[in-house]
Amino acid sequence: MTAQAELRMPIWRWIGATTFASTGDVFSFQNRERNGKLKSAAGLGLRIRVDKKEKTNLRFDYAITSDRNTGFYISFGEAF
Repeated sequence: MTAQAELRMPIWRWIGATTFASTGDVFSFQNRERNGKLKSAAGLGLRIRVDKKEKTNLRFDYAITSDRNTGFYISFGEAF
């Protein structure tokens, strides 16, 4: 089970920003005491449009989880 939301905002011409959040869990029939403990993450990102026709972005994202783990990601394209 998962839920994810993202808000994209234009900044200037081919540069944009985003904020995102997600929560979810994988349920187990064998380890039932772990069920119902949702894991969450949220973050901010910068988008640079590299192909206007195909709407392809270069993504720079920083996220933090509910366990206080952090990550910085660089990728092409969008999650959805």
